[in-house]
Amino acid sequence: MLAVAVFHSCLSSAAGGIVSAPRKKPLMLRIFALSLSLFILAIDPALAQAPSEATQVSRIFDVVRDGTKIGTDTIEIDTNGDTITVKFTTHISVVIMFIEAYRYEHSATETWTAGQFVSYKSRTNDNGKKHSLSAIVVDDKLD
Repeated sequence: MLAVAVFHSCLSSAAGGIVSAPRKKPLMLRIFALSLSLFILAIDPALAQAPSEATQVSRIFDVVRDGTKIGTDTIEIDTNGDTITVKFTTHISVVIMFIEAYRYEHSATETWTAGQFVSYKSRTNDNGKKHSLSAIVVDDKLD
């Protein structure tokens, strides 16, 4: 599960508003994602094991800047046999004097089977700048 968070944090864009210095955003986002994954495993250690029946776990976290909620980060983990699907959704909106100064939307889905990475797909809208990424394992190679 730790690999899920590390892979997610390396591939996703930096979320604005989490830290004030622009150069620190990618590092801070990676630290946030890693901490979030460790927190989830601490809450529900059963997620680290592969259950034989279908289960779903969902956690919603507030994204806070200077004590004000500016968005949410949702993680959904679906387990069906030895297949694990992890969905990440982030919505951030910074409003200054009734005007939206910054908007960040990110969604990603990872699929793992028998502990092996299978696929990743994400879409990001970073204040109007759109990004998409998709990766799949074909013949033991990442495409």
